[in-house]
Amino acid sequence: MSQTGCCGTASRAGANDGYEVVRIEQAKNNCRLCDDYAERQKAKPVAVMCCEGACLRGEIARQAANILCHTLAPGKTARICLGGAFTKNTGQRDLVRKASRLIALEGCFVNCSSRMMNGVTEGLKPDVVIADRLYDFDRKLFGIEEMPAGEIQAHARAVAEKIALRYGIGETSIQQAPAGLNHGEWIEAIDAPMLLMQGNPRQVVTANRRALELFGKNLHEVEGLRGGQVFDCIHAFTEEGCGKDSNCEGCRIRDGIIDTFATGKPHNGVSTSLQIKKANGTVKYDLQVSTEKIGDLALVRIEHFDES
Repeated sequence: MSQTGCCGTASRAGANDGYEVVRIEQAKNNCRLCDDYAERQKAKPVAVMCCEGACLRGEIARQAANILCHTLAPGKTARICLGGAFTKNTGQRDLVRKASRLIALEGCFVNCSSRMMNGVTEGLKPDVVIADRLYDFDRKLFGIEEMPAGEIQAHARAVAEKIALRYGIGETSIQQAPAGLNHGEWIEAIDAPMLLMQGNPRQVVTANRRALELFGKNLHEVEGLRGGQVFDCIHAFTEEGCGKDSNCEGCRIRDGIIDTFATGKPHNGVSTSLQIKKANGTVKYDLQVSTEKIGDLALVRIEHFDES
C-alpha cells in the first residue's frame, strides 16, 4: 500500500489502522552530556520540540526554535533534541513528558515532531504551532537553497518573536507585536479547534478553521455569539439566553471561562455534557475545553466535542 502527500508517494510497510509500526534499535550507549543537559533544563516551565526537517519550512522552524530557546526565552524554555527524545527513554523524553507546557513547533502541516513523540509518549498533548502560517513567502519553494539565508533568518526571528509574545515567555523587551501579528493569525496557526472570546459581553471574537469545520459553520455564523450559541446548546436559545438561563448554573465550561477572565488563571480539560440542538431534535454531546487569558481576551481550546 502507498500514500501520496506533499512529498510524493511513500511506502507504508507495517501500516495498521492509520498507524505505521516502527522498530527502533535500543541505544547501546548513552550520552552523558545529553543527560546532564536534560537535568539542568528540567526546572524550566516550557519545553520546545521542533520538526527540524531538511526542507525550507523545517529549517525556518529549527532556527525559530533556537532563537526562542537560546535568545528570547533561555530561562523559561528547554530546547528538546527530537532525535534523542524519540529514540531513547532517557532525559530528553522526560523533558517532553514532564514539562508544564510543551510547544511543538512544526515546519508545516505534516506535524512530524508531535506525531513522532505521540508515538513514544502516551497521552501527550503539545501546543502545536505550524510555523509556515506565521510568515509570508512563495509557497512553491521547498529546498533550503531556494531562499537566501538572510531571508530564512528573518522569517525564523519573526516566528520566534510571535511565539514568545503569544505565550508571554520572552525575556528580552518586545514592546509590540511583530509586523502582521493579529489574533486571527495566531489561532489559525494552532492546529486545534480554537475560539477567541471577549469578556464583556462574553462573546466570540473569532474562530480558526479547525473550529469552523468542527461546527460546520462559517466565520460570520460564530462571530459575536456567546459560546453556547456557537455550540448550539438548547439553553442558549431561551428567553434568558446563553449563560443566564437557570440551566446554565453550575456549567463547568461557563464557570471556567468566567474565572479565566476574572483571575487570569488557565483551566485545563474542563468537561461537561450539553444538549445540542439539531434539525431532527436534541442530541447529547460531551464537551471538553481548556481556557487561557490572552491580554483582555480568552483563548478557548476545544479538545473534545462529540455525541455521548
